[in-house]
Amino acid sequence: MNSPSQLLGKNTKINLSDSQKQFYKKIVNETISTEVILIKIDGAQSPLNQDPPTKVEVSQSKTLVKYLIVQNLFESEEESARRESILGSLNKIIHQWSLQVCTEAGIPENEQRDSGAKIYTFGSYRLGVHGPGTDIDTLCVVPKHFDAKKDFFEKLCRILQSHPEVEELQPVPEATVPIIKMVFCKIQFDLLFAQLRCSTIEDNINLSDEALKDISKESLLSLNGCRVTDTILQLVPNKINFRTTLRSIKFWAKRRGVYANALGYPGGVSWALLTAFICQLYPTAVPSKLILKFFTVYKMWPWSKPVQICKSENPNTYEDWQKSYKMAVITPVQPTFNSTRSILSSTLEILKEEFKRGYRICQKIDKNTAEWDLLFEKSKFLQLYKYYIRVEIFADNENDFRSWSGFAEAKLYIFCRTLETLTMTTDLEKIHLYPVNFPSDKTNFATCFYIAFTLKPRNTSQQSKRMIDLSTAVAKYHEKLAPQKKPTVGVACSFLKRFYNSIDFINLIHLDLNFQIQYLKVVNDYQGLYKEEILIL
Repeated sequence: MNSPSQLLGKNTKINLSDSQKQFYKKIVNETISTEVILIKIDGAQSPLNQDPPTKVEVSQSKTLVKYLIVQNLFESEEESARRESILGSLNKIIHQWSLQVCTEAGIPENEQRDSGAKIYTFGSYRLGVHGPGTDIDTLCVVPKHFDAKKDFFEKLCRILQSHPEVEELQPVPEATVPIIKMVFCKIQFDLLFAQLRCSTIEDNINLSDEALKDISKESLLSLNGCRVTDTILQLVPNKINFRTTLRSIKFWAKRRGVYANALGYPGGVSWALLTAFICQLYPTAVPSKLILKFFTVYKMWPWSKPVQICKSENPNTYEDWQKSYKMAVITPVQPTFNSTRSILSSTLEILKEEFKRGYRICQKIDKNTAEWDLLFEKSKFLQLYKYYIRVEIFADNENDFRSWSGFAEAKLYIFCRTLETLTMTTDLEKIHLYPVNFPSDKTNFATCFYIAFTLKPRNTSQQSKRMIDLSTAVAKYHEKLAPQKKPTVGVACSFLKRFYNSIDFINLIHLDLNFQIQYLKVVNDYQGLYKEEILIL
């Protein structure tokens, strides 16, 4: 069978199987809309162009949808029905738990239905851009007589733990947004918790600003997921074209390694807002044109200026966003917040490079001199640089690895941020944290991440060896890991240098870590990288 890349070469047609052709016929009208929808959105920027789509743009959009089908980005009708059934099963579990809590609180049986918990979805599933196997973001909203610790994180977790279809249950009550992570019926679920200051919750409750008075900060943050998702769908002029464009942009961001909120890149909410903004500027455009305009706008966007799909009620926050953040993509509900507040100087530079690359390729696609597969080509990160830091995260058993790996991964952000500061005082020039994990053979339960770096041009007066002290960055990363460090888990940091023409282990860079340095002449043939062990934390 031909691979997608073989099928999608330059100036070739996309070949679909018979089943894919039938699927395409079913969804084409659900993924591309030529209807001219003009709406006025209060507070949003006026459209830049309202021309109807051309036949060429519609044809390019159809080719795009076929490409996305080949990439298996759409769920089949059977998979969608199964997902709905699983959500229904989860709702039954929550309902039974809710009745138990209400009974213990002394609430009459005839009042328990409206006095119990309600489940809402948000994120990619609610936006309608999820694909096969993607997780489901859910929110459990409860009235005031529920207790987060006792009822949600203890009673409900015990019920879930005993359920035969629940695996990898991981409650995280201390998180900024309290959450239960689990796999239910083979689908990953993130279940958030929010509590309102009311006695009952109706099925059609309006999560407006008025309903959120006097609730905790944690509950407000949890509720923002649903509120932001619903508001985005209300403010885009054409939901069909928005969904296809967003599905494409998210796929592009993941393939290019620029999708990870916890590691300094935009996350799902940010990419949705960035896409929605383009849809507002070009309300009549079909997906192919929207993608071109996406890269056209953002390759030249002044990132000191916030991106927002409706204006904030408090204009004074603009100055705060400009001063405090490298990039500002603002949520459309009150209280507004910057969904890209974790962006670093280094990750912003990577984003700028990718926007420029996307623009160049889309220009070729628009001129029919390139195909969509070039835009979505996976990053060759491990072939781009000469120097890398490899961070291996490992544990002795599955349970410890599940909690430790997520914790240690999140702290890589601190590691990278500290490395950035060294660019001002050392020969380090560019830092590139790749937000995708790779396999590791350190133990049966291990993964690893890579941080690439480049060096400033050497001065002719410099000696043959340059001193680069990474001890500060390593120490801060180690310090952040200390609260959950135990004998059954660990992290190993290695310095790797790519050798193109030889496997000579001459020490061209001396990394003065103030630790005992062990140079192990061991060839790591993965992607042509060679390993020199530096430090084990």
